[in-house]
Amino acid sequence: MKSGRFPASRAFRTGAALLLALSAGGVRAENDPYRSRVRGLTDVPYPSYQGDRCTTIDAPRTVVWGVLTDAARSGAWLLADADVVPMGARLKKGSSLAKGEVLVLSVDTKEGPRNVELTVLVSVENQLLALAVTKDDDVITRGTANLIYTFVLEEPEKGKTDLYWASHYDSDSPLAAAVSPLKGGKRRFAARVEHGLLVLWGMAEAAGALETTGGLPVPPPVVRGNTPTPTPRPTPPKRPRRRY
Repeated sequence: MKSGRFPASRAFRTGAALLLALSAGGVRAENDPYRSRVRGLTDVPYPSYQGDRCTTIDAPRTVVWGVLTDAARSGAWLLADADVVPMGARLKKGSSLAKGEVLVLSVDTKEGPRNVELTVLVSVENQLLALAVTKDDDVITRGTANLIYTFVLEEPEKGKTDLYWASHYDSDSPLAAAVSPLKGGKRRFAARVEHGLLVLWGMAEAAGALETTGGLPVPPPVVRGNTPTPTPRPTPPKRPRRRY
């Protein structure tokens, strides 16, 4: 009798776990402020919303957009906090991150050279960029499926930009997602986004300063011995407003 009851009990637990996973996905979808932003701009379905981060950059949106869409430097922030060495980046088709373009990142790993390909799902100049990982040699998508990064730029005041970075992905195993969501993977991805934002912050602030000075070298800030050096931190997540 024990052997007869065990399969039923296991099936019940499996079904309950899957139901919890689907329910959680429904809740995340309802709280996802980014799906409405891309609606009508791409036919690719978005996976589960996993959260976002935001930082304020002392530079105009045009400057931040230029840094964000500079393919040559994209590996520096897309691969931040990843255990790889960026080796280069290129575009497969054209010369800009337009919709349908494919960004190829070459990296060196402990196992040897690898490539990552990200396809541009949405590109609205100075406002919105969405990248989907469409090919990966287990470099940045380990433990996940259908990874999409969405970036929104807003200008809270003249000369400043709020840059949002949202993550959407599913676990590569629905049952594992219900029992142990990515085994800390969500924290890992959040930390990667924060590190990437810090890199983007530094690059965009430097680009903004060069534009302000007309390309002249920017003098280093004066830091007194008893004054701690300021460290940029992603601001608490806010919800971007639709402006187009």
